[in-house]
Amino acid sequence: MNRNTHPQRSGASEQTMERALVLLTHETGLTLNDNTRQRLATFAALIRAWNHRCGLVSNGDLAALETNHIVDALSLVPYALRFAGEKGQTLDIGSGGGFPMIPMKCALPGLTCTLVERNARKVGFLHRAVAALGLDNIAIVHGSFPDATASIADIITARAVERPDRIVPAIATHMPPGCVFLCQNDAAATLPAQTFHVEQIADQWQTAGLRRGVLFLVAHKCQQIESAPRKPNL
Repeated sequence: MNRNTHPQRSGASEQTMERALVLLTHETGLTLNDNTRQRLATFAALIRAWNHRCGLVSNGDLAALETNHIVDALSLVPYALRFAGEKGQTLDIGSGGGFPMIPMKCALPGLTCTLVERNARKVGFLHRAVAALGLDNIAIVHGSFPDATASIADIITARAVERPDRIVPAIATHMPPGCVFLCQNDAAATLPAQTFHVEQIADQWQTAGLRRGVLFLVAHKCQQIESAPRKPNL
């Protein structure tokens, strides 16, 4: 395949995306209007257009981009709403092509987001994507954890970091008070139980095959974690 030919999404991807949006609305009460859907579609198109230059996702994932990446990112929205609300502070470490935070921001546009990425080409893509989508309150930081991080965050994400056996414990240790780490890596299970509350999530997204991997909620041991998702203010 010519590298300038961008695989289009399959019919199966479209169906999976629709299932995810229906589930998200049912779980959270969010109104996902045409603008939200268009932003998600535009973001997918940008990933496909720039992937050959920036290495945003594996080439094999392009045709199933919605299923493997966007829907997976949307599966975190109920937990972002639960712990950060509609206008909370979020920190994403190792943002790469913008997963999971940009799809989450499309669904919850009131979030204030800090995206940390060390690769200059991917940082350039993130700036381009944020501008094209018309998203505000997003800081894109060219740097590495823990040197470049936000001092305040309600939630932290770090979907595809290198060396998770090292990074996950470091993120947990650096969590600001009251913060919850939405960890998509099995390394969370190794965190010391005397220090951290670690809860593996088994929800409808997992059982329906809409989340690509695992999800753990990580918080400091002294912290109380709510048992039910928070509904938006309608």
